[in-house]
Amino acid sequence: MRWSLVCATLFLAVGIIDPSYADTPTFSPLYSTVPFDTTAPRLPAGFAGADIQAIWSAATKLSPIKDEFETTEEFNQRVAGFAHAKVADNLSVSDCLSFRVISEKVSSTYDADSHILTVSIRPYSFSLHNANSIEQYLREIGVSLTEHDFSYYSTDAYFIGCLLSSIDGGTYTAQNAYGTQFTVRRQNYSSYELYIKNIANYHVAPTDGTLTVASIPLSADDARIAKPDISVLALCHFSTYKSDYCNENNFIRRPTANDPIEYTLKLYVLHTVIDAFWVYNKSTGDVYSRLIPSESSH
Repeated sequence: MRWSLVCATLFLAVGIIDPSYADTPTFSPLYSTVPFDTTAPRLPAGFAGADIQAIWSAATKLSPIKDEFETTEEFNQRVAGFAHAKVADNLSVSDCLSFRVISEKVSSTYDADSHILTVSIRPYSFSLHNANSIEQYLREIGVSLTEHDFSYYSTDAYFIGCLLSSIDGGTYTAQNAYGTQFTVRRQNYSSYELYIKNIANYHVAPTDGTLTVASIPLSADDARIAKPDISVLALCHFSTYKSDYCNENNFIRRPTANDPIEYTLKLYVLHTVIDAFWVYNKSTGDVYSRLIPSESSH
């Protein structure tokens, strides 16, 4: 089925492995509304970082592009104020933010011989597919852009997913060029991502694209208990990409008579510098590891 290729490529970019998957928490997430305390010895039970939907929405109002009707002095004053601009009641652009990495992008493997639980995440880049042009690559796998221009990003840009939701869009009747009518089911996804500006300061394995964030010494019994609740928190600061704090793209995969499902994807990206990855237990708040970036890992 053509969709299996699309699923394994484009939707991997935004945190989806299985098109039926949506990151529905099995616990009640506790969102942070204050700057992240990097000295905290542990986190509250159910901690999920900041609400990325609310933060992204606030970031759209921080346009660093000069309007034709404002003077240079007005523009400079407005941009200078961004450092203290609020993106939530008690959060500003200059604060340390935290976002939980979507669980489908987190993997953990236990080695019973060394008693080590290795935790990895899988950031995404089109460079993993040796793509010369993102738009050309999307066309090759049958996906089109409905709005904006994803070539806004270079092929070596890296992203990590933080929130994914799925909505059943109902059905409609379509007809192909041969006059065959068929019922199409709409499936609508929304994904919120972090663009990792400083990816060069983390080691991404060239073979499979994984980024190891922790090697935790645990007994087999402790690892067995902890593994289902292992989560990764991305600590970050706002940055800019082509002068923007955020970006939005919409994609669509058209249905066919043989594969009558229409997939749409709204992709919302925050531009960030990752200060650290924390590995923690989402149920208890216990922090296992803190990975900070090196000067150069590539």
